[in-house]
Amino acid sequence: MGAPKGVKQPRREDWPMIRHAYETTGLGYRKLAPKFDVNPETLRRRIEREGWTKRGKLILQTAEKRVTAAVERQAKALVDRELGPWIEKKKAQFVKDSVTVAHSGLLQCRTIQKDAKRRRKATGLSFDAKDTADTARAVESYVRAGRTSLGLTDAGGAPGPVNFQILCNQAAIVASPTKQSQD
Repeated sequence: MGAPKGVKQPRREDWPMIRHAYETTGLGYRKLAPKFDVNPETLRRRIEREGWTKRGKLILQTAEKRVTAAVERQAKALVDRELGPWIEKKKAQFVKDSVTVAHSGLLQCRTIQKDAKRRRKATGLSFDAKDTADTARAVESYVRAGRTSLGLTDAGGAPGPVNFQILCNQAAIVASPTKQSQD
């Protein structure tokens, strides 16, 4: 299909000038076509095929990227400045609460051990496997709860050793909970 009557095809050397006019004047292809004696559909197809962009649009896109980057920087600075201390305070409270749980576990273990000592005195036994198992289960339970709440659970899900001296500022008691073997 050729050009309509009275509309000639532009020469190859005219296209850069037409493109420049399209990209810089802000005129649409329908208004621009008659100025260069070009079929509007031919101009539209060329614009689409070659991806011509109006400079105004390009400037807006560039400005939008710059503004977005600046807003993101400002938002990050605001979060760091305003929320950073609050987040750190919440983290500290969370750790304190986790330590409180661990300390409660230590106190429960001591209570179990004291009760076991009293029972051993009353019965005359020197070793009570049930009390040892109860203590180990309590330690394992509290260690798991404390480590999980702190996000310290290993990939396998088994808790590792926890130093209660560090957690509770108490005498050195290191617990490494494991599954109790049946002896």
